[in-house]
Amino acid sequence: MPDALQPIAAPSYIKAAPAPEGAEVVRQRSTGKKPTLERALLALAQRQLKNGDGTGAQLTLERLHKTVPHAALSQASQLLEIRVLLVIGANDRARAAARDFAKAYPHSPKLAKLSGLLLGS
Repeated sequence: MPDALQPIAAPSYIKAAPAPEGAEVVRQRSTGKKPTLERALLALAQRQLKNGDGTGAQLTLERLHKTVPHAALSQASQLLEIRVLLVIGANDRARAAARDFAKAYPHSPKLAKLSGLLLGS
């Protein structure tokens, strides 16, 4: 009987799946602040949108809402979601989301940015 279990190598035909486009390993910063899954997913969605992948950004935001339902960065994620909706051509949904945002955050300094987004649609 062996003293300790030894790891078994995977067969050579099994390969690790590549990371999705724009995904990065989240590392702890030297300041001691641990990056959160919420920040990582929000950053990934922003990069996807910047690279013209509105559908990918939408899927990433859906994952964010499922995994972090009471997000600390909800205003930022809601604004990004409105931008994504505009990019994919869902203008009516974007306007409805913008109205919901304005009702939820009537004193938000981000309302000016929101107005600018909608005027461009």
